[in-house]
Amino acid sequence: MIARASRATPEPAPAKGRPIDMTARQPQPDARRLLNVITGDAPPDRLPFIDLRVDDDVIERIVGEPFRTGQTAAETEAITADLIVRCCLELDWDMAWARCSVPFTKSARTAADTAGGGTRAWQDSHGGGMTDREAFERFPWPEPGAVREAHVEALAARAPEGMGIFSTTSGVYENATRLMGVEGFAYCLVDDPDLVADVFRAVGERVVAHIEALAGMDAIDACWMGDDLGHKTGLQLSPELLREHVFPWIARAAEACHRWGKPFVLHSCGSVYGAMEEIIGLGIDAKHSFEDGILPVEVAVERYSDRIGLIGGIDVDLLARGDLEAIRRRTREVINACAPTGRWALGSGNSFANYIPLEAYRAMLDEGRRTW
Repeated sequence: MIARASRATPEPAPAKGRPIDMTARQPQPDARRLLNVITGDAPPDRLPFIDLRVDDDVIERIVGEPFRTGQTAAETEAITADLIVRCCLELDWDMAWARCSVPFTKSARTAADTAGGGTRAWQDSHGGGMTDREAFERFPWPEPGAVREAHVEALAARAPEGMGIFSTTSGVYENATRLMGVEGFAYCLVDDPDLVADVFRAVGERVVAHIEALAGMDAIDACWMGDDLGHKTGLQLSPELLREHVFPWIARAAEACHRWGKPFVLHSCGSVYGAMEEIIGLGIDAKHSFEDGILPVEVAVERYSDRIGLIGGIDVDLLARGDLEAIRRRTREVINACAPTGRWALGSGNSFANYIPLEAYRAMLDEGRRTW
């Protein structure tokens, strides 16, 4: 963990506009708790809380203040960092997340967001993809290793002593298939496998360079890479294609982090467990993202916690639609099964999305605080 004695604790958010007091108390954050879960170097002194991210409109509701654009880019970064840090403090997280994905230009669609207002975007998997050599050559590939240093520095300047920072970066499979479109990618696997290999290589080189640059920053304590390699019942690609196009880049990303003494966390949704032993062998320090309908987190902890850390696992569907007592009951079950290992941190199965009621997330955290 990086010492940050020069930081000042942010002022508390104003009560106006905050529908729920998320915490009864705010203990001093200590990134070592989560790092110990990830690395297994020592048992955490108490159960840590964490999630991959929190949706912007949820942050606004928790903090009681909206995101806004400043007069300069630096001022905008400062406003964003301030809201993120204050949100993490309200949730009793020991680490804040830095938004640091490689800025690939992709084709997306939008529609009204029925959960939080505004719009929601998703990837266009049907058209406009990089499905020929000409599209590959003319694509504006971002400079390898160019990270949002100003964003990380703004977070570091506002996080109080003890709070860590983890970077979040989208992974190789996700970015390659987003650039090509899932349909175009599938066709090219047969029609132009050399193009597929070149796209994965171009993406992989940039993702690894990005993660290595982040790992080399003093303010970053851990790096998370998100690559959803599974669907409900199995892997998105065959093990052979994963070994050819994806796994080598995950291994290189983990190695890059370890060279800088930083742990590497893989976020991967879906049923990846047909290749889990191989994924562990790539050098990951922890796995994030769990769904009860695929593999309950307590089963994953039983199978893998002797080798890696496991993060989160309170099912998002339960948090979004379950009654509060069911959420509390399930959270207690998971805590009782997972916390004694010292290799698990409490959180949702994925992230604090805007369709999860604040009361539901609070109920989960309240059960976790009972262990302190």
